[in-house]
Amino acid sequence: MHCLHAVRTTMTLCALLLSCLLAACSGEEVNIAARTENLPAFSIDVPEGWVTNLPDGMECTAGRCLAGFAPQTQGSRSAVTVSVVPNLGKSLEEIVRESTANMAQLEAAMELVAQSRNRVEYRGSIKGNDARLIATIDMEKQQVGVLLLVGENDQVRKIVGSIHMANPALDFFAPEPR
Repeated sequence: MHCLHAVRTTMTLCALLLSCLLAACSGEEVNIAARTENLPAFSIDVPEGWVTNLPDGMECTAGRCLAGFAPQTQGSRSAVTVSVVPNLGKSLEEIVRESTANMAQLEAAMELVAQSRNRVEYRGSIKGNDARLIATIDMEKQQVGVLLLVGENDQVRKIVGSIHMANPALDFFAPEPR
């Protein structure tokens, strides 16, 4: 039950964060320099003009973090959200099932693309926007990593390629075990 709550909370926060990010947070343009965000759970290279949004009250630690990144440009339809939450002993299959059920409640349609013992990948849409979701799990440390991408383009691909998870087992693009 705790895992279901953690996954639902993460997905709800992702949806709220994305709605803010997709609205570009404000119409005022601000010159924001390119930088590397070194958060306890991951590091990520953010290009010039992109803003970072941590939900109010969310403290980012190595074991629990949710952060969104989007261009400050009004009307932009690009965003990257990275989260790490505890799985509290749930299996990958249980987390996947609970996550997709919750995503459906948030007007999201997700389709399973690939699943292995330690990794699952979904693709789909959220509120009419092209989106891609990747979820990973570390059963030993009981952590789940979620990467949510909106608007695949060169900037988004470059940002995603720069992500380094503090827990390497949550790496979104680790080679599949043979």
